[in-house]
Amino acid sequence: MSLNQMNSLPPMQSGDDVLLTVAVKAAAHTSLVLGFENNTLKISVKAVREKGKANEAIQELLGDYFHIAKSRVEIVSGHTSKIKRLLLRGCQVEDILKKVASQT
Repeated sequence: MSLNQMNSLPPMQSGDDVLLTVAVKAAAHTSLVLGFENNTLKISVKAVREKGKANEAIQELLGDYFHIAKSRVEIVSGHTSKIKRLLLRGCQVEDILKKVASQT
C-alpha cells in the first residue's frame, strides 16, 4: 500500500479498537492535536525523531488527549515514518471523531 493510499483511509472501528492514520511533525515547538485533514489526524510533538522519543511522545499525547492510558495507544506501522497507523484500544470511532471535531 502506498503512502497516498494509506493517507486516504478514514479512521475505522476494528472490534473494540479504532485504527487511524496519523501524520506527525516531530521536534515542534509544542505538542498538539491539530485535527483531521484528508482522513489523517495531524499532530505535532516536541520530541525529536531519535531512539523512539517521538513515538513515546505520540503515545503520551494521544493517551492524554483521548483520556486513555498511553499503553492503549499502539503504533501498528510507520515506526520510523512521519505517517503512522495507530490502534487506539478500547475506543469508539465516533467518540474519536467527535473529540477532535470539538477541539479544532
